[in-house]
Amino acid sequence: MFALFAALVLIMNSAFTRTKWGRSMKAVGGNAEAARRAGVNVRGTYISAVMLCPSFAARGGVLSSACLASASQQAGTGDVNINTIAAAVLGGTSLFGGHSTAFSVLLGRIVIQSIAKGLTLLNLSFWLRYMITGGVLAIAVIVDSLARQSRVSHGRA
Repeated sequence: MFALFAALVLIMNSAFTRTKWGRSMKAVGGNAEAARRAGVNVRGTYISAVMLCPSFAARGGVLSSACLASASQQAGTGDVNINTIAAAVLGGTSLFGGHSTAFSVLLGRIVIQSIAKGLTLLNLSFWLRYMITGGVLAIAVIVDSLARQSRVSHGRA
């Protein structure tokens, strides 16, 4: 499963960095109006993103079911959402807009998964795991905000 995930990260990183579609996706994500004025098909880019996200979610659901050898309605509940957001933020995706790479988000995911597995091995209750993961997320957002303010104050925004 990890090999498939790593291959998907490599493919998407290539798509984002070496294709017109990837540049369009970054442009629309940064400033849709500026991208429109630059000649990017904003609506088509939004449609491709909206089609891509659920297809990746479906692949993840199938892989998760295959790993567990079962499926249930509770499969996507729990700390999945906070772990995903925390992995993206730890990987460098700014909540205030900015740039990141697929590899840095992969690294963020590895860090968050290590924290989650460690907390599970310590047999901590779910609310304490939420608090610790939320604290890591809050620290990452604060560091990102301070770094952003520093870049703005030094004219490097």
